[in-house]
Parts: sequence; structure tokens; C-alpha cells
Amino acid sequence: MVGGNDALIEGAILSATNVTEITVAQAYGRALLDDQVANIRAVEQLEEQAQAFSSARERAAADVEVSLSSAVSAADGLEVLREEAQLLRQEQLDRRDEEAELVAELRENKASFAQELGIFEQATLEIASIIEQTEFRVTTFAEFDGLLANPILPTTRISSNFGPRLHPILGYVRSHNGVDITAGFGEEILASGPGVVQIASAFGGYGNTVVVDHGGDLLTLYAHMSVILVEPGEEIELGDVIGLVGSTGLSTGPHLHFEVWEDGDRAVDPRPYLNDAE
Repeated sequence: MVGGNDALIEGAILSATNVTEITVAQAYGRALLDDQVANIRAVEQLEEQAQAFSSARERAAADVEVSLSSAVSAADGLEVLREEAQLLRQEQLDRRDEEAELVAELRENKASFAQELGIFEQATLEIASIIEQTEFRVTTFAEFDGLLANPILPTTRISSNFGPRLHPILGYVRSHNGVDITAGFGEEILASGPGVVQIASAFGGYGNTVVVDHGGDLLTLYAHMSVILVEPGEEIELGDVIGLVGSTGLSTGPHLHFEVWEDGDRAVDPRPYLNDAE
């Protein structure tokens, strides 16, 4: 009780009176030692199990934390996706409204352009009638050889040719009685030959228009001017400035619409008459 097992065994051996008692004391000591070793090992196993349990608990806690973080992230991601879906839906609705407005505007413009085209064709008939009845008609100019100079210098670049063409807005083919010449707003328009001004005024889809009679039933027409610089009855020479480029009448931008009429009332392709138009 005082010295523990070691003291008890030592006392038993010292107090033994024979070999048998010593042997019994030693056997008892070995049994106690084996029991102590077993207890120590059991304690060590318990400690190891406790350590393993603690590690497992820590891993489980970490896994729970990760799972919780993932759940929070997933919830946040779901909310973001929901917001993005709402934005996309709103964009689709806005785009549908815009497309409806564009369709309505296109229909309105189509009707407007159709009306303007009627005015354009009517203006052609009016111009032909005025030329037929005008008192400024001439027969010929001795110095004019029938070859027309370019009305836009230094380069006459044709962007739309004479003849049938598909109208970009109305979507059907109609006749184009002249050529469209690329030019900037306010550029000078030159007389393609000597002659007498027959018309200098606004005419429907042509806008501000000048018609020059070169004699021999050959006439030139210049349309969409921003400014007219000649008057009916005025005699002009080759290269005289008769107006400035504009976009009046049925026009989507500044350019010169140029026509050549034969026999006083029939529009023909201007290209064969021009010097070196591109």
C-alpha cells in the first residue's frame, strides 16, 4: 500500500523462507508487470483512438464548413443567375418593342416614299411639258460638238447607273432615268455644255432642278441642288457654275442626279455622253 507493486514484490522476495515462496513472488511480479504493460498499451490505444477521433472530428468540422461555404456560394450564384435571367428577359422585351417601332416606322416611311416616288414621276412629266412649251428652246450651238463635260470636277464618280434598279426601301424595281454622281454638300455643279437654261426651280422628287437645252433636242438635267445659281432663259457656257450640290427632294444624302434627254422628252443613259466618268 505504501510502496506500490514494486515494494510489495520486493518485500515478498526478501521475506521468503524457501525457493517456492521466491518463485511465487517472482511469478506474481511478472503477472503484475504484464498487467501493467497491458494497461499501458490499452491506455496508448485509447489515446490513439481519442487522437483519431479528434482528427476525424476536425475533418468533419472542416467538411461541414466547406459544405456550408459551397451552399452559400451556390445560393449566391443562383441569385446572380436569377438576376441575369431577369435582365435578359427585360432586354428581349425591350428589343421586341424596338423592333415593333422600327417595323411601324418602316411602314410609315414606305408609304411616304411611295408617295414621293409618285411626285417624282409626276415631276418628270411636268418638266417634259414645260420644255415642250418653253420659249427658250434653241436649235444648235456651233461650238458644241455633242460631247458633254463632267458636271463634277475633278472626278465624276457614278454611284448609281441609268436603268432599272431595285429600290432599297420599297423593295421593287423601278426605272432610274439618270445617274447619281458622288459629291459632297456644297460642291460646284458645272454646265456639261453650252446652252440655254430652260428650268431653274424645285420639282417634287427632283428637288431644286436645272434643265439646260444644248440645241438639237439634247438637254441635260441636274437635280437635288442645295442652291440654284442660274435663271430660266439665261445663256451659259461650258463649265459655268449652275448650282451647288445638295440633297433636296427625294434624296437620302448629298449627290448630283444627272440626266440626258434626247428629242427633248426622252431620258437616255448619260454615260456615252460623258468624257471619263468613273
